[in-house]
Amino acid sequence: MRRRAGDGRRGAGATRRAGARVHRPGDRGLVPGERTVTACLDKWAFAGAIAGIPAPGTALGGPGALPGPWIVKPRRGRGSRDVHAVHDPADFPTLLRRVPEPIVQTLLPGREFTADCLIGRDGTVHAAVPRWRTQVRGGIATRGTTFADPRVDELVERLTGALGLTGLVNVQGFLAADGPARVVEVNPRCSGGLPISLAAGADLVGQYLRLLLGGAADPAALRYEPGVTTVRSFTEHRVHGFGPDVRVAEGG
Repeated sequence: MRRRAGDGRRGAGATRRAGARVHRPGDRGLVPGERTVTACLDKWAFAGAIAGIPAPGTALGGPGALPGPWIVKPRRGRGSRDVHAVHDPADFPTLLRRVPEPIVQTLLPGREFTADCLIGRDGTVHAAVPRWRTQVRGGIATRGTTFADPRVDELVERLTGALGLTGLVNVQGFLAADGPARVVEVNPRCSGGLPISLAAGADLVGQYLRLLLGGAADPAALRYEPGVTTVRSFTEHRVHGFGPDVRVAEGG
C-alpha cells in the first residue's frame, strides 16, 4: 500500500517521502495517467480495478444475484444523469432499456460523501478533505459540510495504490455508523464542490501548483477545519443588449 502523509487530520501531517524522485519543472504534468483515467471513467472496469476495496456489488446489464435495493446507472456517465434507485425488481426491464450501457449496483447504506484529494507523483496522499454531500443538484454538491474520519483516509490510501492516482482527484462514497468507508466512484479531476474544501482552509490548489512546479507540499497549508458548511446558490438575471453591450437590468 502506498504511504499517506498526515497525522490523522486529513492532510495535516508531515510529508516525508522515502525514495521520492526529484522532478524538474516541465518534466511532466501532475495528472492521472491514461490507465487510471480509463479505469475511473468506465464503471465496470473500475469495479474490477478496485477488487478487494470496500465498494458496492456491481453487475453488467442486469442485477444478476446482487441483493437489493439497487442503483441502475450508465457504465459511462457523469453528472448523475440516468441514475435510478430501484426497490421493485419489476422496474428493471424498463430501466435497463432506458439507461445506456446499464450497470447495476447494490444501494449502499449510510451518508454520501466526497473527498477532495491531493496526491503526489510518488503516491503520497498529501490531503484528503471529506465532506458530506448534503444537497446535490445536477451531480454537483450545492451544500456540504466538512468532517474528519480515519476510515476515509484508509479508503483513499487503498484507492491510490490500486489505481495509481496522482494530482487533484475526488473520491465519492458512503459512510455508515460502523464498517469501512465504501467507494462508489473516483473522478480523476478536482470536484465541482472544491470551494467547500478551500473554505475550510485546505489550500489544495496552491499546493497542487507547488508540486507541479517541482516543489514540496506544505503540510500546514493543507490543514482544514471539520464542521465547515458552505451553500452554493444560482441567480438568474434579466439582461439588455447583446455581446459586448450586454448589461444586467437593475433589480433583476
